[in-house]
Amino acid sequence: MGASVRFGENSADDAAVHAALEGHFNADVPAENVLAVATPALTFACAEPVPGPAIDFCAEVRSFPDVYMGMEEPQDGDDALSEAGISHGDLLAEAVRAASSIEDHTVYLPLEDGWDERALLTVLGVLLRDGAVLLAANSADVTPDVLAQEKAVPLSGE
Repeated sequence: MGASVRFGENSADDAAVHAALEGHFNADVPAENVLAVATPALTFACAEPVPGPAIDFCAEVRSFPDVYMGMEEPQDGDDALSEAGISHGDLLAEAVRAASSIEDHTVYLPLEDGWDERALLTVLGVLLRDGAVLLAANSADVTPDVLAQEKAVPLSGE
């Protein structure tokens, strides 16, 4: 979609969106929109009131229909993952490289410590190879039964 993604606790001064998990966000970050994202997945709203001007993403997103409005094509030299020095022109090749050692069709990637460039590139690389990724913020939710149902294999070293 042409976005530049930065991982970390605070947004850059020119950020359009800053998103963080419920209970771990700072409504004072210098972003045009500050989103609080509830867990677990498919939650209808944050469990606690979200202080203004932050937006309860889970509650808000349900009030809009799914509509594709096109996208602005990024230029090859535009930042995709600026902190890692990866441009949009290099993004897919970097993602394929990040997932090159993954042999299983469906992998489990725990995200208890949140997202980072490695996690994003791994997910994108697996998807580019027609694989699937099981993501979980709480590893206790991913039991051997869940792995078996999803036919998912933990990434080596996880």
